[in-house]
Amino acid sequence: MFWLLLACAGKSEGVEPEVAVEEPVPAVEVVEVVEVTPTEQAPSVRVLLKARHADDLPDRAALEAHEDALDQLIALSREDDELIVRERALLLLALYPESDTARALLIEVAAGTDHAKLRAAAFRGLVPWAGEDEVRALASTAAEDPDARVQAAATALLE
Repeated sequence: MFWLLLACAGKSEGVEPEVAVEEPVPAVEVVEVVEVTPTEQAPSVRVLLKARHADDLPDRAALEAHEDALDQLIALSREDDELIVRERALLLLALYPESDTARALLIEVAAGTDHAKLRAAAFRGLVPWAGEDEVRALASTAAEDPDARVQAAATALLE
């Protein structure tokens, strides 16, 4: 390649090519193709939560590509290092209204002392349970929260 570049530049005097043209080309290694199942192709639940806009968050059908999506959402909402991932995991727990675990976690976060963004997300996640007395009482109390984000989410839940 170097020789070719020099030849094109008109400076080929005294330069010998490093590889003779008659030499055989080295053999190419054959790589085995592995079949990937649809679940392995789907991005992780955490990656889905890192969508650029909240409007791009997955729906329940997209989450169902993961057999343990609910468990992942619960774990991410409790343990992830990024606040945005925890917040969005709490929001998406609303997609599982049949889950007592999701309901209990949302109530725990909404009533707790976590970051205001997380508490507000928990109230928004509690929408499927908005008619329950316990949830309404919690939202009524939070409507007076010092943080405006929590107030707004709690008030919206009461409407």
